[in-house]
Amino acid sequence: METSDNNANESPAPRRSGRARVAPQKFSPEPRPSQNDHASSKRKRGQDNDDDDDVENEEPDLSDQDAPTDEERDDDDDNDDDDDDVDGDDEPTPRPKQSKSSHKSRSRKPAAKRTKINGTTPAAPAPLTVPAVKLPNRPKKTTTKVAPASLARRDNNDLYSEVFGSGNNSDDVAAHWFQHYQEPNNEAKALTELINFVLLAAGCEQQLNEDDIRDPENSANRLTELEEAYEQTEIIYKDEELLENIQRWVGIMSSSALRPFRHTATTVALSMLTSLINVMKRLDDRITRFNQSLQHESARRGKNKKLIEDTQQAIDSAKESREFLDGRVKDLFDIVFVHRYRDIDPKIRAECIEALGTWVCNLPTVYMSPEYLRYLGWLLSDVNVTTRLEVLKQLAKVLKRDAEKLAHFIDRFRPRLVEMATRDSEVSVRVAAIAVVDVLRGSGMLEPEEVDSVSRLVFDSEIRVRKAVVGFFSELVQEFIDNKVDEIGGNDILEELFGDQEEDDFDSIRKDWINIKALAENLAVYDAQLDAEQDEIRHGLDVAADVVNATIPESRISLAAQVLYEKMPEISNWQVIAGYLLFDHTTSSKSRSSKSNSTEVAMKKAVAPQPQEEAILLEVLATAVKENLSSSTEHDKNKRRHRLDHEAQEDAGLQLAGFIPRLLNKYGSDPAMAATVLRLEHFLDLEVFQQLRQDSATYNQLLEEIATQFTRHVDQALLNEAVASFLHARQYYELEELVDSKMTGLWEDSINSLRSLDKICELSLRGNLDRSTLTSLSQTLMKISKLVTVSDCIDVLEAPGTSIDSEKPSINILVGIVARGRLTESDDELDDPEDEIVAFAIKSCLFYFMWKVQRLRKTIENEEDIPNDELDKFVVLRKDLINNLIQTFSSRGFNDDLRLYATLNDPADDDEPLDDELPPEDDEEEELTEQERFAAELKAEKILCELTAKLVMAVLAKTIDHTGPDAGKLRRRLHRNKNKLGANFKDVVAYLDEDFLRELQGRKRKTAAKGKGKEAAKKPVLSTELVIDDDDDGDDPFEELEPDEGTAEDLRRRELIDDPIEDDEEEEQPPVNQAEEDEVIGD
Repeated sequence: METSDNNANESPAPRRSGRARVAPQKFSPEPRPSQNDHASSKRKRGQDNDDDDDVENEEPDLSDQDAPTDEERDDDDDNDDDDDDVDGDDEPTPRPKQSKSSHKSRSRKPAAKRTKINGTTPAAPAPLTVPAVKLPNRPKKTTTKVAPASLARRDNNDLYSEVFGSGNNSDDVAAHWFQHYQEPNNEAKALTELINFVLLAAGCEQQLNEDDIRDPENSANRLTELEEAYEQTEIIYKDEELLENIQRWVGIMSSSALRPFRHTATTVALSMLTSLINVMKRLDDRITRFNQSLQHESARRGKNKKLIEDTQQAIDSAKESREFLDGRVKDLFDIVFVHRYRDIDPKIRAECIEALGTWVCNLPTVYMSPEYLRYLGWLLSDVNVTTRLEVLKQLAKVLKRDAEKLAHFIDRFRPRLVEMATRDSEVSVRVAAIAVVDVLRGSGMLEPEEVDSVSRLVFDSEIRVRKAVVGFFSELVQEFIDNKVDEIGGNDILEELFGDQEEDDFDSIRKDWINIKALAENLAVYDAQLDAEQDEIRHGLDVAADVVNATIPESRISLAAQVLYEKMPEISNWQVIAGYLLFDHTTSSKSRSSKSNSTEVAMKKAVAPQPQEEAILLEVLATAVKENLSSSTEHDKNKRRHRLDHEAQEDAGLQLAGFIPRLLNKYGSDPAMAATVLRLEHFLDLEVFQQLRQDSATYNQLLEEIATQFTRHVDQALLNEAVASFLHARQYYELEELVDSKMTGLWEDSINSLRSLDKICELSLRGNLDRSTLTSLSQTLMKISKLVTVSDCIDVLEAPGTSIDSEKPSINILVGIVARGRLTESDDELDDPEDEIVAFAIKSCLFYFMWKVQRLRKTIENEEDIPNDELDKFVVLRKDLINNLIQTFSSRGFNDDLRLYATLNDPADDDEPLDDELPPEDDEEEELTEQERFAAELKAEKILCELTAKLVMAVLAKTIDHTGPDAGKLRRRLHRNKNKLGANFKDVVAYLDEDFLRELQGRKRKTAAKGKGKEAAKKPVLSTELVIDDDDDGDDPFEELEPDEGTAEDLRRRELIDDPIEDDEEEEQPPVNQAEEDEVIGD
């Protein structure tokens, strides 16, 4: 590096600004300089410097730490020439960042500071400090930029310059322009200036003149010219290298192994293709327009040759540009799209398909061909859900426009679309596919088999699928209705026949019955097809489901009617369906044979239902009544439906109560149809009969019919509906006595039947009855197991018999029948009915003991005496039942139905290996299809959860698993299997956790507190005693279960110590009961 002296002697080149270069002098301050020395050491500027330089150099003093050294100043001057040559702006050398204190010191001069001398510290602090030397800053070079033509046009527009350049208020600018507009003969000029201002603000460089403003009729054409000039540029046609270079780089990046490069390049390429295709569309429109103009001009007599020549040149130019773009678009499509539509990234694939759908819609003349549409068809089988959804979205958009033009594509990929609608694993894909298939149905491009397969989706288990297919199914029904009307004679004849009919007349033939017949016929056809596909569903767990009171799922007809309710008005008007079912369609007009060809006879024949259709319409009627009259909207809470007012609802309830006995009289002989009719009673608002005593006779007749059906049939579904009707009525105090009177007769019939069978033989011994007697006993016990759930049955079951052959109470007979469950020898023919009998007896005994405990509890609360004889009998009876239950379950090694779902523990390391020769599986299990096996698993899981819930309730109530040597064993076993038997089982077992129950109860308290706050003003204040009792009831019932801190139980619950019960200890127990206990719980 050269020294500063050498630099000082050199004669540097003049600066670009014209200012002479002055070599800096080396600054060497004294240790303690005076102010005069400091003033004399300041660097002076020449007198020829302008004012700008003086202002620029007037900067605050630098601090000691920021002052540059001599070497730094020398280097700065040495690099002046380099800086001037390299940078356009003559900026000063960047300096070290100053601290906040230095910035503050510039605003006000602080007290005297010590100075540094060449980086050294003085020996003693100086009383006076000399401010740092102020060095001149290099002035910034001002560059003059040449304004482009667009800026010049903006400068010529005074309004544009004033709005964006003057800084004036917009209101003042508008007022100034308005004054300019009001000047004489200046309207066109001011308006031209305003329109050009708008164009400039939009980025359009094309301008209007005053002649354009004075010709308002040509404003639309002139605007079109401006739009074309603004949107189009010839650079893509003239500069071929531009598109080639972009295409080359984008194509290379789109094949990169790095996903960010590949995705970004693909997005850019797709956007380019979309823009180029839009330009091609405009070129096609321009060529078409020019051709029309050319033909029109050529056909005129006085041809304008110049115009024809110019038009032909414009056509040739447009065609040339179109061919050029077509080649570039094809190249870019082959380079990017053809490879990226099958990219490993599903997002890239989806974006490619979305772009292709846009191209097909924007330029159908090119892209609506098999060459391009095949990509949409191929990706219908994509493994990714998002890609399949995008393909279906684009197909729906394309098919809605031009389905008729895509016959080849539809014929090739229609089976795949139907398969996606019916069998895809994702519900969202099925819903989208149904929308596409519906478009094909409207165009008549579906085969009859495909129409049937899609229509059957109205019975699908997924609610979204059922809702999606409602439109498809309803249109199919409407086509059927139109065909029926044409067969009868047309709408005009029907209007002539039923024009004067009253709306409330439901007992005579109506025009609406054609719609009901069409609906029933279609539902019956598809229901029969499903039955044929699924064969007969096995019901091996019906008895077990009845023991635990498992709820019966809704039928598929009911599920379909729920989604059709809003779409089809013939379902929402349930009175019309009821009148159609009550009408006697068998009365044909044989006596009027001369009029057999009349419209009325043809109408009756056309609407006459088949037996299967009547059963389906009863299901539809039950659903329609539920949707109309049920107060709790369990289904589709967010739907905006028409709700009847209170009075109309009461009238509808009374009308339904009159329909039910008539329907039972007609369909009571069929158990399934009678059960559906009995279900209608559940939706009645019985407060109407409770308040209006004059209508009690109507409900009394209804109860009489229900009791008749209970006595007449032995179908479980019908008995369940009848019992539900009795329970529904007993919720109202005024009707409770009426129900009990009907129950008395039912109890008497059932007990007499049981005692008549008890006289024949000993019912506690298995295998001493034939098949017919077993069936009779099973039916009697099934009815008893239903009646015990309605009301207190203690007096009936404890009453002694009047006959010498059967004197013991009925409950003793039932407890003895439980002993029939002890399995000694297997009999394939009689084991099932024997087990049914035992199951019904167990359920009856269970409810008897529940009613008994409730009565004993009330007696104790009322401080009444309980006879010792009664207690002794109760204890003995309970002991006998427990012994019989133990013998029954101990004699069985496993439960096949529960084992079907159970997941056992993995084998331990020391377990013996399995035998090589395993026993053959049951033939019936091999015959199960995958769907039947899955249904059986779900049913077994439901039963297991129902049984576990009862065990959990018993454990929490401390009735079991609380005392004795095995206390807590059941709770631990349930916890051990918590994560092995499914999510539902896990949620049920979670209620054994006290913390979970406290949290759940806390939520209920908050909800109750909000409700009480709202009702406090309405309800009168309770007495002090009642309020205290109410507060006591709200205390946590599990407070006493909390163990003392530090105990073994406390540590175990906090999972700080292991469970002391091990599997090895269980193996030491007697081998007789080990397998049974494990298998019952599922471990």
